[in-house]
Amino acid sequence: MKRDTYFDKYLEIIREYPHLTRAEERILIVRAREGDLRARDTLIHAHLPLVVKIAAAYATPDNLFDIVQEGNKSLVEKTDRYDPSRGKFATFATKVIRNAILDRLRERREYPYAEEFLDTIHNTQEKNTELEKIIDF
Repeated sequence: MKRDTYFDKYLEIIREYPHLTRAEERILIVRAREGDLRARDTLIHAHLPLVVKIAAAYATPDNLFDIVQEGNKSLVEKTDRYDPSRGKFATFATKVIRNAILDRLRERREYPYAEEFLDTIHNTQEKNTELEKIIDF
């Protein structure tokens, strides 16, 4: 099987994982913190599409598969460090995934200005939010 075929199969598989409601996510987080590995896996699986979405923003067609794998690895490794008192799991996951991807790209010198790019995007999103509030969008 070619690499693209594996990645296409991966995308098919992760599309089948259910989206979690906020209530379901909270329950899974509590159970995962108590040592329930199935709950932890479900939480991770539900956020794999997020990895692909974030990776697609930074990757090229040539390195997308590798970048997704780096994001997945980081999500799996850092899930146990999540602290529910600090916000939503998706926010935590986004930061963890993005940082891992950007670190990987910097190491490979594929995206040396990633932080400046991220800051620009973040500032633009903040300005859009402010404008939406002003015009009641």
